[in-house]
Amino acid sequence: MAEEDFNAFWNILQEQLPVTFRINPMNLNYQYLIDSFSSQGFLSNLLASETKIKLEQVLWYPGKLTWQINSNRSELRKQENIKQFHSFLQKANESGLITRQELVSMIPPLVLKPNPGEKIIDMCAAPGSKTAQLIEIMQGQGLVVANDVDTNRAYMLIHQLHRSNTSSMIVVNHQAQNFPKTDFMFDKVLCDVPCSGDGAIRKLPSKWRKWNVKDGQGIHTLQISIFRRGVQLLKPNGIICYSTCSLNPIEDEAVVNIVAKEFDLEILDLPAILGEMCPGLIVRRGLKSWKVLGNAKDKESSPFVEYSAYSEVPENITTIKPTMFPVDVVQGLENTIRILPHDQNTGGFYIGLFRKKSNAPEGKIVDENIPEKNAEDCSEKPKKRRKILDREQPLYIPLENNEEYANLANYFGLEDFVMSQLLTPLTMNKKNLFFVSPEVKDFLNRNESKVLKVLNVGVCAFTKNKHKPTKGVCKYRPHQDALPFISGFIKSNRLYSEELELLKVLLKTGFFETKNYLEVPNGYYVMKFSPLEEEVLVLKVTEDKFQTVIPREHINSLLIRYPSLDT
Repeated sequence: MAEEDFNAFWNILQEQLPVTFRINPMNLNYQYLIDSFSSQGFLSNLLASETKIKLEQVLWYPGKLTWQINSNRSELRKQENIKQFHSFLQKANESGLITRQELVSMIPPLVLKPNPGEKIIDMCAAPGSKTAQLIEIMQGQGLVVANDVDTNRAYMLIHQLHRSNTSSMIVVNHQAQNFPKTDFMFDKVLCDVPCSGDGAIRKLPSKWRKWNVKDGQGIHTLQISIFRRGVQLLKPNGIICYSTCSLNPIEDEAVVNIVAKEFDLEILDLPAILGEMCPGLIVRRGLKSWKVLGNAKDKESSPFVEYSAYSEVPENITTIKPTMFPVDVVQGLENTIRILPHDQNTGGFYIGLFRKKSNAPEGKIVDENIPEKNAEDCSEKPKKRRKILDREQPLYIPLENNEEYANLANYFGLEDFVMSQLLTPLTMNKKNLFFVSPEVKDFLNRNESKVLKVLNVGVCAFTKNKHKPTKGVCKYRPHQDALPFISGFIKSNRLYSEELELLKVLLKTGFFETKNYLEVPNGYYVMKFSPLEEEVLVLKVTEDKFQTVIPREHINSLLIRYPSLDT
């Protein structure tokens, strides 16, 4: 790197990252958000006074879906005159309309080019922003297996993915490098592996104090093992993406060099691919040579010592491995990319894209018990691990053919297809019923659930009422999250109205006292207001009032996408 280039690189590292977010195109009327953000008056209407804050579209991201604010997170929280704008972002994020995500971390899901109906695994998925992005690009169709080794992070992942409201998701809890042996093969694999996180130093300022050359050395072997296992899970001719938020070549090119040679992977020309897909994005080609740093004994002259070959490494240094050096560099290594922070005011990132040309050798599944921690996880405090059921038992099973579920089908007029796609947790009360896509059901039917620690599947479709229902009323009611998936299959207990004033009252107060609908029997209904494109709410009807059963985040979603409801 030239001196002028390095100075720009060094200076940008002293600044915090700007806030970036992505619009979720799975929401109906999401185009309203794009139009609003594009209009000149949108931001000024949310600001109490003049400010330097700007909201700008990220031009290289397809579909006008990604936007950037020229301010960092702490400034957004502290500035009094932009509180209303910050509140808007919080509500939009909590309701799943947008996802806050570091800009360069959006690139790996993009370059995988996931298609609806494909089967994809995210090997190290928590906290879930990339997994959610995969689901959005696939339009919620297909199968996405989200895996994470840490149980607490996996449950955080579940919370994040619930904002996407998808039936195509399974969350599992395994070491990525030891992902259980299975006959199931995936169309595409995302390996955003745990790393030292030096490329995320603008987001994690503590790295300035804690960084050590051994950070990357200590995780290098684990990264190889995860990448290797990802290739083994990939179909022939399938695509796998390897990425880190590190700029250390022993975590990047060195890992790729070993695994690509071992499995004869085709290294796709990522700069050319991104040149067509994301015109305007600045990337640097991967390195073909590098040196490995060690700690110097004489700290006064230099804190580090450079090794050009493994033969130069003293015998007493065991953290440096032969695999870290550029020996017999694989052809096409320069087709991977590095994204440097000072090129476009981002974090640092490394990405490689590969095609599996033939069946990979079985390889060895190495038991690497190094904690898998991604730089996106800023938590430092250890937490108690949650208990889950015996891994030999499937955690989600099909519905039993009994009177209770027959009542559910009859009450809401559900077709056989819907009932066949409903799963229930292996618990005593069966409080929630989950709707899954055919691909998820097929995956679980292949006995995969007998070897996988399944924590969550699909979307909650029906939930058991807290109070004992009156005679003739079903014990279960539809869950608001699942309306986009199940409302079209509900043939009974549907209400229609053209009165948007009624909807406004219901959203504002949660109920509507009326005697105009005495002919409507008590119970639970799905209600659609014809001026809108979607079934908007689950409704409880009693003798004298309508009462909504809708979480606050769904109300916020409606008010943001249909602002006329908030007048």
